[in-house]
Amino acid sequence: QSLPEDIRVQSSEEVPFDWHPRKANCTKTYEYQILNRRISLPTERLYAYFCYYPLEVERMRRAAAFLVGEHDFKSFCTAKSNVEDTVRTIYSLDIKRDGDKIVLCISGSGFLYNMVRIIAGTLIRVGRGFYTPEKVKEILEARERTEAGVTAPPEGLVLAEIRYGAQNMQSSEVHCR
Repeated sequence: QSLPEDIRVQSSEEVPFDWHPRKANCTKTYEYQILNRRISLPTERLYAYFCYYPLEVERMRRAAAFLVGEHDFKSFCTAKSNVEDTVRTIYSLDIKRDGDKIVLCISGSGFLYNMVRIIAGTLIRVGRGFYTPEKVKEILEARERTEAGVTAPPEGLVLAEIRYGAQNMQSSEVHCR
């Protein structure tokens, strides 16, 4: 009853005293929602990034395929980060269109600061035609933040799921809305 209106506990369980959520083996799934239409919807302004320009979802999917797997994601990390190890594993990165809404669903072993939003910003540039899908592979290999697209705004980003231990499943077993 003390939680903010936009947070709800759906289940809980007791863990060992020395257990730490950031150090535990887990799969995190984020969703980034893009409202892709000519006129914005005021009711969606807090829940989706509005993009006026048409996005080619198939190009975005081809580009996203380069990010799946274990890679050094230094190009997709905020430039001021002091993290030493920027290698992460992306289990899946699915892009779905449902009418005017495009949802990026990304699951991985962990994420760098702003990584999902930088990936979203880069894939939006691919969808608009500024980058080829193959450019994403070049960005990844460059290991340079200035090569990737802009950091997409926080509107639209949701931590959809965290799976720990026995619940921790990879790739096709994680589903987004």
